[in-house]
Amino acid sequence: MRCEQASELMSLRLDRLSVDDTSLDNHLATCATCRVEWTTLQRVSRLFDSPPLVYPPADFTLRVMARVAQRPAPVTRTNPWRALGGWFVLMLGAVLIGLGLLSPFVVAAWQAWGQDGLVLFGPMTLINLGWYAQSVVLAVLKAIESILTFIPTPVLVGYMLTALLLMTVWVAVLGHVHFQQVEDRV
Repeated sequence: MRCEQASELMSLRLDRLSVDDTSLDNHLATCATCRVEWTTLQRVSRLFDSPPLVYPPADFTLRVMARVAQRPAPVTRTNPWRALGGWFVLMLGAVLIGLGLLSPFVVAAWQAWGQDGLVLFGPMTLINLGWYAQSVVLAVLKAIESILTFIPTPVLVGYMLTALLLMTVWVAVLGHVHFQQVEDRV
């Protein structure tokens, strides 16, 4: 037997998986190097057979929790202007879409789109429902357009700017109240 094979058999014997014990014993009787290795492996194995258990001190949990309680709470502040910027963009987009829907070009496009009567059954039901919704929206847009023709442009622009300003103030107040509630909880 060679020393490499003996080394493998020594590991198997330490793990209690060895089958052929006589050939390893014969080799250990004739090889001094493997005998020294076998003695060293047995000593190391005995060290790990019964390792000393290390437990934390009895008051370890209490000390850790006391230190955690002494730490200051993290302060997380969100910039309110960042939230207001998002609301402002949203409101500005809604106003621009509203003005775009009221433009004569869009109203003319809605009118130019063909329309059949509302049919509740058949393969064209979805298209007919779309055309019916179009006629309802078109009627609302015509009503709004006819009302807006009587309102002078400066008054209309002033009204929209005032509404935008009031919505911005409302969002700012709600944001401030929300941030105060968050600070009170922390």
